Amino acid sequence: MLNADSRLEKNLEVDKEAKLIAARFGFLLQEVKPYRAQTYRAKALNKQEKQVELLLKWQELPEQAELLKLSQLAQDRVLNCLSNCGYKQVPNRFLAETKEPFFQLGNRLWTCQSYVFSETTYDWLHFNVSSPHCFLAGQALSQIHNAGSRLTRETPDLIDIRLAADNLRTFHDELKSSISRLLSRQNNLYSLFQNHEEKPSLEVERNKSLDILMQIKFDNVIEKSRSLCAKLIHMEKNSQTTINHGDYHPGNLLFSKNSVDAVIDWEFLNVGSGINDLTYALFMFCLNPPKRGQASSQLFDSRKTEAFLEGYTRASSTVKNIERLSSYTEYVHLLMLAWVCNELCSESSKYKSHEAFPGLVRSLAYCCAA
Repeated sequence: MLNADSRLEKNLEVDKEAKLIAARFGFLLQEVKPYRAQTYRAKALNKQEKQVELLLKWQELPEQAELLKLSQLAQDRVLNCLSNCGYKQVPNRFLAETKEPFFQLGNRLWTCQSYVFSETTYDWLHFNVSSPHCFLAGQALSQIHNAGSRLTRETPDLIDIRLAADNLRTFHDELKSSISRLLSRQNNLYSLFQNHEEKPSLEVERNKSLDILMQIKFDNVIEKSRSLCAKLIHMEKNSQTTINHGDYHPGNLLFSKNSVDAVIDWEFLNVGSGINDLTYALFMFCLNPPKRGQASSQLFDSRKTEAFLEGYTRASSTVKNIERLSSYTEYVHLLMLAWVCNELCSESSKYKSHEAFPGLVRSLAYCCAA
């Protein structure tokens, strides 16, 4: 643990770095504090000496740093265009003194955007999102897809951002790798999953869920993934394109009482049919919480799903082929299976010791084995 002097020194380093970054975006920093992972919330003065609140976010630069910069440029361009097309639930992003929507300092790439005065209280493992929230989220996603469809028609050269089909092309190998990692650690899974502070009943639940998961015929799952991805790539190529958020879940929406104030975290933005985006959103918003000691054969809560789709279709979305959701639902099952495999093999996972995790594992195993 850090002692008082070390914490003070670290805070001073953060203040100094954040002050420098804020200045590069044209702001005079007054106060800064950690907000989320790799994110700081700051109070600052703009050039007109009016107080504003900002989010300063950073990413470690990978070996191919130019790709990350190109991604940020494309993201900024798309979000500006979405705003111009009538979609207003996007936080303002600011340009640095270099006239770019980012600033590099050392091995970090920083961005600066306005802070939205709204909070998310969602914990998706507790499934605490309501049907009215699902309706509002469906409307907001439809508005993104409506504006995005207009954008891709009027600005065809925007295909410099990642395509949804690209994600599908790489997913099969990613799933295969996740399953291989899980199987290679099969004998150690139960000990890695052990938490000496948990209740004995939870340990029994957890071990049962692992038993069920390991009964999956993973060779069949991998083959299913291969054929399904090929099918979906074909569907993507023959569909009207729009802008996909790419990670549309309740934690990335900021709600007030009767509206969505903002949609945040657009790092996985891509161009595609919108159906992939919609199916992922349904999974994240409408999960059917399995009861203790049971698995659910239906991962979607019917009332929440109806509310989400009502909001989505009422807003006259460009995605009309709702009946095609079944194929994408199978893909989302496999997407979540890959996530579960990675969480189980991660020593730093914050989810696998959660009391709701065993039920989710059992439900996914049930759906993936079907």
